[in-house]
Order: sequence, then structure tokens, then C-alpha cells
Amino acid sequence: MKTIVITGAAHGLGKALANHLKDENLILIDRDLEALSDLSEKLDATMIVADISKPDHIESIVDALEGKIDVLINNAGLWISGDVSFQNSTQERLHDVIGSNVYGSIALITGLFNNLKDGLIININSQSGVVVEKDYPVYNASKHATKAFTKAIQDDLAKYNIRITDIHPGLINTGFYERANDPLPKAVLDSGLDVMAIVDLVQYILDLPNHITLPSIEIKDMRSF
Repeated sequence: MKTIVITGAAHGLGKALANHLKDENLILIDRDLEALSDLSEKLDATMIVADISKPDHIESIVDALEGKIDVLINNAGLWISGDVSFQNSTQERLHDVIGSNVYGSIALITGLFNNLKDGLIININSQSGVVVEKDYPVYNASKHATKAFTKAIQDDLAKYNIRITDIHPGLINTGFYERANDPLPKAVLDSGLDVMAIVDLVQYILDLPNHITLPSIEIKDMRSF
């Protein structure tokens, strides 16, 4: 049985991953107390209510997680749209997005480094970390930053037999955009990936031999081209 930490576990892809991996020793992290409590009780999983954009919450997570962690899945993230005028974005929202999408992943990897030796890190990144879209500059910046950090640490992590994989999915058909109060048209959302396609990909990565690493992978639905 593996000890697997999943951030952003209460909704969407994180919830689907938790349900799929229910037979493992799960530690589920999310800032939504009610939804996380319901899921953790259902799966008999350990839960940590925390906002990974906040340094004191990261410290609490690190303090709570003692012992070996086999897999860290950095799934938590926030959406933000709007062109360079940022007409739909407050400074607080900008801070929360960068905090969740960039700081949170970096802080957990560095904070849990000693727990992750001989383990695996999976970052749920985005196609926005591969391409640049003029309508989403902040979101693009956050995902490119995570990609750069992942590439920069791969060699160092390998010295401790820690594998890391960046998954770059295209649009996923979940409630991600609705929770950001920025819903997409149904026709656009319906052209996105089914969440189980990402779950299956994560399982494939988990099943790889310990001496094999998949540094990054892109996955898109053909209907999105």
C-alpha cells in the first residue's frame, strides 16, 4: 500500500483521483472543509484542511506529514482569465492564483523533500504551461513557472531517486471554471477531456518501474484541435 498525498482533492480531478486510488493510504488536502470531510469519510482517508497558497498552512501540512510519502500529486490550482487589463481580476485574486499554482507546489516539494526520497511527484500542470494564450497571461505565467521549476529540479531529485512528472492536459470537463465564477460554454466544455483520461494516465505513471521516469507528457482531446 502506497502513501499518496493529493492536493485539491475535494473536487474535480483531485476527487476522481482519490476515488480511483481509494485502496491506498490517502492523505487528502483541500481548503473546502465540507467537501473534503465528506470525501475523506467516504474513503476512510486522512484529511488536512489547508490553503496551499498560504505559508503558514504549508508549514502545518509539513509538520503533520511524518514518515515516508510514496507519491505527491500536486493537483490544486486556480483559474483566472482576462487580458492584460485584468479587468476581471482583483489583486487578491492574482495573489491567490500565483500562490496556489506556483508557490503551493514549490513549497510542498521543498517542504516534503525528505519524506519523498525514493518516491514520485506528479504535477498536474496544463497546456497553458506549454503554449502561450494572449487571453490568459496570468494563468499561462503560473503554469510556465511550474514547468520551469520542475525541469530545473529533475537532476537534483534524481540523486535521491525521486522521480517527477509534469502532466500537461488540455481542457478537462470538470467544474474547475464554474468554481472560479467563469463558466465556459457547454459546447467548449464538452470538447474537453473526460477526467478519467487523466486518472488513467496517472495510474500508468504509478505503474512504471522505479528506474523509469516520464519527465513530462501532454494529453489533449482530439476534438479540441
